[in-house]
Amino acid sequence: MFVRSRKKCGLLVGVRLTSITVITTVIFILTCYETVNGRICPNTDVRNNISIMRTKLENCTVIEGSLHVVLIEKASENKFENVSFPLLREVTGFVLFYRVNYLRSIGQLFPNLSVIRGNHLFMNFALVIYEMRDLQEVGLYNLRTIVRGSVCIFKNTITAAILRQNSELAAMCFADQSGVRGGAWRRVCEN
Repeated sequence: MFVRSRKKCGLLVGVRLTSITVITTVIFILTCYETVNGRICPNTDVRNNISIMRTKLENCTVIEGSLHVVLIEKASENKFENVSFPLLREVTGFVLFYRVNYLRSIGQLFPNLSVIRGNHLFMNFALVIYEMRDLQEVGLYNLRTIVRGSVCIFKNTITAAILRQNSELAAMCFADQSGVRGGAWRRVCEN
C-alpha cells in the first residue's frame, strides 16, 4: 500500500512538473517572440494624454481591433516631436483621429502603417480624420491597402490641401460609395 501511494504521488508530481515546464516554455517563447517581432495589441483608445499613447502602443505591430486617438486638446506644440510608433503596420478595425491638437502629420506617428482592414467600421469609414486643426499632411505614405470601408477627412483647417498632397487617399475615398455621406464630403474629395 505504501508503495502504491508513492507511485501515485510520484505520478502526480511528474504531471505537475510537466505542466509547469510546458507553461514556462510557452511563456518564454511568447516573450521572446514579442521582444523580437513586436506584439499584437487589442482595441486601443488613446484619449486626453500623449503619455497614454506611449504606454499603449509601444512595440505594437498589429492592433486587433480599432485605433482611436481622440481629444488630445491640451497638448503643447512640441509634445509630438519625438513620438513615433514605427513598428505598427496593421489595424484590423478602423483608425479614428478626432481633435488632436498640434499634431502636424499622422505619418509621423505611424510611418509604417500599411494596412487598415476595416473589419469593424465607423459609420462605413475605415479611416476618419475629423476636426484636426493643426494637421498639415496625412503623411501615411506606406498605407497601401484599405481592405474595407472609405476614408473621411472632414472639418479640418486645410482639408483640400491635405487631399491634394495625399492623392492615394483621395482615390481611396471613392473605393466604397456606400460609405460616402453627404454632398460636402464629395465636394471635398473633388477639390
